[in-house]
Amino acid sequence: MAANPTATVIGQGGTTITLVWNTASNASIAQKALSAITASVTGGQMQEVSYTGGSTLPALSNSSVTGVVLAEGAGAANHTPFQLSGQYQVAISNDTSATPAAQGVLVGLNAVGDEVFIGGGGGGVANFGINTQVYLAGQGPQSFVNQGFLGISSPSAQIWMDGNASVDGSSGAATVNIDNLIGPSAVGAPFGSELFLTNNGNGHNTVDLATSSSTVSGSVATPVIFLSGSGSVAATINAPGSAVSGAPSVTGAVEGQVWVVAGNSGGAAASINGGASQLVVFGGSAPLTVDGGTGKGDIGVFVGGKFQAGSGGGAIMAGAANEAVATTLMGGGNNDVFFGLSNNTTMIAGAGNEIMAGFAAAPGAASAGGTTFEGNLGAGASTTTMLMEIGAKNTFITGNGTDIITAITGSIGGAAAGNTFKEGVGSTVAGSLTNNATINGFNAAVDTISLSNPTGGPAYTTVAGTTASAGQIAVNVAGGSSTLKFGDGTTWTLVGANVTGSNFH
Repeated sequence: MAANPTATVIGQGGTTITLVWNTASNASIAQKALSAITASVTGGQMQEVSYTGGSTLPALSNSSVTGVVLAEGAGAANHTPFQLSGQYQVAISNDTSATPAAQGVLVGLNAVGDEVFIGGGGGGVANFGINTQVYLAGQGPQSFVNQGFLGISSPSAQIWMDGNASVDGSSGAATVNIDNLIGPSAVGAPFGSELFLTNNGNGHNTVDLATSSSTVSGSVATPVIFLSGSGSVAATINAPGSAVSGAPSVTGAVEGQVWVVAGNSGGAAASINGGASQLVVFGGSAPLTVDGGTGKGDIGVFVGGKFQAGSGGGAIMAGAANEAVATTLMGGGNNDVFFGLSNNTTMIAGAGNEIMAGFAAAPGAASAGGTTFEGNLGAGASTTTMLMEIGAKNTFITGNGTDIITAITGSIGGAAAGNTFKEGVGSTVAGSLTNNATINGFNAAVDTISLSNPTGGPAYTTVAGTTASAGQIAVNVAGGSSTLKFGDGTTWTLVGANVTGSNFH
């Protein structure tokens, strides 16, 4: 196995301080910053001071230099927290002893562009500054918090993170840059970096992942992002391959999985851009906005909000079980599977073969609606199978290609509750479409066929027979079943149902 990547900086007396990283890309980014510090120390613009805890930072040799704190002490006694303020603008912590301890660093008020490096032993950063640059090497426990309060400038930071870390972004703005961070013993482990992101305020937080496959040799670990808090602003998560990702790309990276676990409060809300990665998203009560990008095999579990599967297809999507959170599940490619678990759910087919199943209980009130099943309303033909397993007052909307619908008649308060069926794609040109739908379980006593015209034109009118002009639906009842031919070429076959004029509205 290849050795971990490193980044170095000059120490006092011409020594070399080596920080060990888990990923090559973040080590490279840290090295650029550390090389600039080395050049400034050598050139006399910066002055290094060793810190062993227990005292305030000393005065620097003159007022024109920038202070660099070197914290390399062994054990907790040498790692009491210190503050960057005044001339001190850089902190480098790197405890490589047999008993390493975490170092606490506070970035003070009115600081702009301070730099903090957390190496061996780990550490925590409390940030009051603006545009603070934080480098977490992943060699111990790591934490970061933006400390904002009324009357001061909103704190902000860029965080380059290896290993596992907790970030409290309740204030200000934080961007966490990840190159699939693996923990100290995670080579070959199923999970890689774990980011615990909390927002209990109005903080603006972004997570940019460079790659979902670790750059450490032999590791196939998967990064996991945990969201929590009661904040008011949704986080933005950009997976590898996303056009909006600000993280550095990694040459030769193979896009794998990215896991996102959302909690049950507002601060767990997020906008997730899947890029080329496979997303595995566990939802909570907070609404999510998920764009699967070009990924394949996306998985959504109890996801409320909007989940757009990747164009690679093969997605499995289960909506929120709590109908207080509106859910829209959208297919991206071939062989997507949908599960609607609450009444406040809409499932929309993409191109290819799509399967939808509805398991929502009956609406709580007669006026409430059930689940909405929608065929492919976009370009290309699809074969969409819509299965209503449980529920009442559902809406089935046919789309391009072929729709196979199996409905049941639910009940509300002991009374049968009907479903609604409507055409989703139409044309003003007679016979121009070849859409077909086979509908099983149509209940002529309570179900409704919508006369709404999807072209936006006048409502359909019905005529008896097998031929319809534009704007008409020809109704033919024979052999215990009904055939509806729309003027635009759509054909519905209602198996085992004799429709009457009272079914059309």
